[in-house]
Amino acid sequence: MEVLWAANEPLSVAAVKAALDLRRAELSYSTVRAVLANLTAKKYLRRTKEGRNHLFAAVETREQFRERVVNQVVKSMAGDYRAPLMAHLVESLATDRQSIEELEKLIAERKARITNE
Repeated sequence: MEVLWAANEPLSVAAVKAALDLRRAELSYSTVRAVLANLTAKKYLRRTKEGRNHLFAAVETREQFRERVVNQVVKSMAGDYRAPLMAHLVESLATDRQSIEELEKLIAERKARITNE
């Protein structure tokens, strides 16, 4: 995914493999092709055909993907594990005065939106 996001254009299996080789990933062509096919089947990538080559592109931007994954994880845990999840996030993220102030600001903004709804 990182290679495709960085490219900003659809890439062939060979181009993805070449980019991974530069990162010393040492994956075979068939492995890269299989991973791209799996990501396409999961709807993370879009595949188009150009001549004899298949080109692959990310369906979402890196930011959209990250937001969707985080939302899925939080939603899956929020039901039964809401309090432990919040406690863990605060413990993990509120590591200094500045980060605590950022959390307090976010909470205040959310309270204001709820009040206005």
